[in-house]
Amino acid sequence: INGRPDIVYSASSPDENALVSAARHFGYFFYKRSTQTATIQNIRQNIDFEFQVLNVLKFSSKRKRSSVIVRRPNNTLVLYCKGADNVILERLKAPTTKEEEQLIANSKKHTTQFAADGLRTLMISMKNISEDDYQAWHQKYMQASLGLKNRQLEIENVCEEMEQDLMLMGV
Repeated sequence: INGRPDIVYSASSPDENALVSAARHFGYFFYKRSTQTATIQNIRQNIDFEFQVLNVLKFSSKRKRSSVIVRRPNNTLVLYCKGADNVILERLKAPTTKEEEQLIANSKKHTTQFAADGLRTLMISMKNISEDDYQAWHQKYMQASLGLKNRQLEIENVCEEMEQDLMLMGV
């Protein structure tokens, strides 16, 4: 496979196509997906990484974001979130270093410029999750998913709990 340029992705949205194409440009080739796993190849080192997909927190026009919770090959848990800049910015943890402050400031500047140029913008963020925090959250998520009354609202509320204290990755 080796990140062949002749591969054309079939993504669920133009945004996702842009993200996997950008990842390939930077040396990471997304080449296999099942309902429970996603496999990515580090093209430069020819090493595969398989991520276990635990939850997909779906996009809605109300949420203006979507997230995925995965178990990485080293068995740690992480949430990746993509969404509208204003939605991501209000969910970021407070910066603790000058570098984090600068990343946020530069990202705000770039999204403003991209929008002025007529481009659609998204911010990408992440959050490491402890096993205990995930298990407690997952119980709430499953309970909300099985609810008979206000199911969608309950799911969105539980997703909101998890999508806090994010770390900005980029625009």
